[in-house]
Amino acid sequence: MKMIIRKWLKRIAVGAIALLVIVALAGVAFEQWSRWRLNQVLTPPGRIIQVEGRGLHLNCRGEGTPVVILEAGFGPEGSSSWDPVLVDIASVTRVCAYDRAGILWSEPSPKPRSARQMVGELHALLVKAGEASPYVLVGHSLGGPLVLVYADRYPDEVVGAVLVDSSHPQQMERYPREGVDLMKSMMPAPLVLRTLATTGLLRLVNSWQSRTSSEEGPNPAELRFPLSVPGILAEMAALDSILAEAGKISNLGDLPMVVLSAGKEQPLPPGVTVSEGLMREMSDVHDKLQRELATLSTNVDLRMIDDASHYIHRDRPDIVIAAITEMVESVRH
Repeated sequence: MKMIIRKWLKRIAVGAIALLVIVALAGVAFEQWSRWRLNQVLTPPGRIIQVEGRGLHLNCRGEGTPVVILEAGFGPEGSSSWDPVLVDIASVTRVCAYDRAGILWSEPSPKPRSARQMVGELHALLVKAGEASPYVLVGHSLGGPLVLVYADRYPDEVVGAVLVDSSHPQQMERYPREGVDLMKSMMPAPLVLRTLATTGLLRLVNSWQSRTSSEEGPNPAELRFPLSVPGILAEMAALDSILAEAGKISNLGDLPMVVLSAGKEQPLPPGVTVSEGLMREMSDVHDKLQRELATLSTNVDLRMIDDASHYIHRDRPDIVIAAITEMVESVRH
């Protein structure tokens, strides 16, 4: 009797494994078909330009000088994160948003991610595209340190900078340990994220969330999220080194700068709770770090935006548009 039971349990286990393999292969096929289909029906809003053998996406609008270059923060949205402000800035001057390697519309790069490498790719992209300096650089979150590295490496090209709730090079050391652990816990596990993207599960989850949300429909960043996973993971792995590179910059001379600092706490994901004491401590450190960023130049305007969270260009696009417009007009005159 025991032999019969063991035999059936073995058959059930083998059947379950075989079923899982079949489901996984079906998921991989579904994901590959979805990517092929997307390429047929969804086209980038800008140009794909070859840089070091890889296609990078650059979306430019408007006319005039200086040219405003928008550097996005960490995540799958890339250039599309600037949609709330792009058109308005284009009515004032030439403006370009782009996708870093491996994000949204840009192909991944085999080269390790570093601030120097990423800034070099942006510089090569602008040269290839014929978008001549001078530039006003605008960086949100992780884009802030990249703006600083670009301004330090190519000082003759940059005539102004706007930091939109920028990351600080020492933020991981300066924030309370409990807060840092919380932030790290909300970052996806690389193997899990890569598996979800490859087997189509990430696409299915995004599709379900889009249908159950109040939005009209999924945007390109959601549809192309699985394709952005390699780029996201590469930047996530290089985050500490990117911040360390930016931390070496202590003086940008009298470069005109505007530092926009969020005064409202970023909403937490569902199910995540944080004590009021920790939130208050995180907020205090955040304000100090933003004030330190405002010491990098002798010509800085620090603005605390009380009614905006980390994504100031979403919560208060008018504030960001005004800061960039004022910078452009100041440079012109």
